[in-house]
This record gives sequence, C-alpha cells and structure tokens, in this order.
Amino acid sequence: MQRTFATACVLALAFFSRVGADPAKEIADLEKKFEGSSKPRKENYAELRPEFEAFAKKHAGTAEGLKAKLWLLQNTWWVKDDKGTMEDAAAALADGMLKEYAKFEDLARVAEWGYVFRKEKHAELLAALMAADRPDAVRAAAGLANAIRVKKAGNPREAKPLFEAVAKDFGRLKQGTTTYAALADAHVNEHALGSLAVGKPAPEITGFSPDGRPMKLSDYKGRVVVIDFFGDW
Repeated sequence: MQRTFATACVLALAFFSRVGADPAKEIADLEKKFEGSSKPRKENYAELRPEFEAFAKKHAGTAEGLKAKLWLLQNTWWVKDDKGTMEDAAAALADGMLKEYAKFEDLARVAEWGYVFRKEKHAELLAALMAADRPDAVRAAAGLANAIRVKKAGNPREAKPLFEAVAKDFGRLKQGTTTYAALADAHVNEHALGSLAVGKPAPEITGFSPDGRPMKLSDYKGRVVVIDFFGDW
C-alpha cells in the first residue's frame, strides 16, 4: 500500500512538472541569457552550449527543440578555426535537423546561414531543402539562397532563371516585410554600379516601413537620409 502511494505521488509530481513547464519561455530565457551576457561571445557560447543541447534533446521533435538546434547551428560560428571545426559541427547539426524536422517551416533558416558551411555542403543542403515534400516556406528560402549562391559564384546568367523560378513559384510568399517576388526581382534587376557612384543622385529605392507601409526614397527628397544596410553572416 505504501509503495503504491509513493509511486502515485512520483507520477503526480512528474505530471504536474510537465504541465507547469513552458518550453517557449524556457528557450526564450536561454536566448536572453546569451544576448544579455557581457562576456565575449565565444566564451559565452561555450558556457551555454550544453544548456541548449540539453534543451534540444529534452524537447526533440517540437518547435522549441528546433529553435534550440537552430541556435546551436548559427552559433557554430564561434568555433571557427583553420581546422574546419565550425563547418564540421554545422554539417552534423544540419543533417540531423533535415531528418528530424523535415516538415517544419523554421527549417528555412538553414538555407540562410550558408556562411557556417563549406560551399559544397551548402549546395547539398539547399538541394535537399528544395525537395517537393518540404514546406513552401522552406523551398522558397532554399531556392532564393541557391540562386544567390550561383550568382555569387560568378554565374549571373545561370542564376537569372533560378530567381525567376522563385518569383513564379513562391512570389506571393512573405519574407519579412517583403515578398519572394520582390527579393528575386531585386537580384535580377539590380542597380548598375555606375548609378551608385559618389556624387551622383541616389537611384529610387522602394520598400516598406517597419509597420508595413509602402515607402520610397524620393518621398524624402530635400531631407538628410541615412540608409543602414545590414545582414546576418
């Protein structure tokens, strides 16, 4: 009788522990812990990596588990060296995610972080992410990343039909405050270098404000404008 009661108490505690847990808050707190630290990023990453790995294992197969894996993937950057440590770690993580999280839209982030992979590995991953059974958001991100990869390799003519395919198949899909059609068009019809020379009037730039309102550079004619170009690489 006593053993039965004790067993019931243990099971009840385990149940309420699971019910009370909030994985979304847990992973958000871990990310805040990383971003809020004053330690050097590499040192901070080394300290928090085990916590993210444990969380990913505990919540395997969930959106929160994938978020932890993506954090680990992006932050392999902090083990970059001449031995290929970053590239090897990133490849192993990505291969695992493509199998475990095949139908998750957030897998699209793997396509964006080409800088942590060897070039041939990134191309291999993009091909896998563009497979017909992947979510559209993943296929769109991979298709755009692949077109950019080909363009950067010095093959703009080969890249053009790839951009056009992205615009045709996924043009209406949103990417941030814009669409894949707009992003593909920007790469195909980019401003000529001569039009960007110092002292020349800036060419027209169109886009959206943070709250989604259409805007263009000419709206601010006669005023001082600072344009901040930034990226994640």
